[in-house]
Amino acid sequence: MLDWDWLLWLFLGGCLVVIFAVLIPLSQWLTRRRRIASGWVAWCRTAATLPWADRWRLYLATATGRAVSDARLAPLAAQRASAVAALQRAGSPNSRCYLLVLAGAYFALALWSGLQGAGSAAAAVWAVMGLGCLYLGATVGAAGRSAEANRALAERNAAQ
Repeated sequence: MLDWDWLLWLFLGGCLVVIFAVLIPLSQWLTRRRRIASGWVAWCRTAATLPWADRWRLYLATATGRAVSDARLAPLAAQRASAVAALQRAGSPNSRCYLLVLAGAYFALALWSGLQGAGSAAAAVWAVMGLGCLYLGATVGAAGRSAEANRALAERNAAQ
């Protein structure tokens, strides 16, 4: 009698290879188009000319939803925040809810792996992933607020 299990595994493996051969390039193509459409690529070109201290200030302003402390950086901060907000809008309108639910799932996995005695390393990894999702979920709308605040600051500086 023939053993057909190896043919099944070969077929499934071939299907996985075909799926990944199609999905990975498609995902990269869609991600690139989304980044170009949102203005993120233009922002990266602009950011390459800035010193690291200015990039850090712009990141903090975008992450906290506030205007930058240095008025000369206001137009750049508005550009960066607008690009980040567009990327977030392109991701999903419900991304805050998804990220917070995912953070809760990661924290539950951290608790479960800690209680199962799987080791503190596994629980720590799940907890760090949960903290990352929690941070991203908490800062979803901050980029839009930062863009508005920095546009207002740039307009005030231009009027003076």
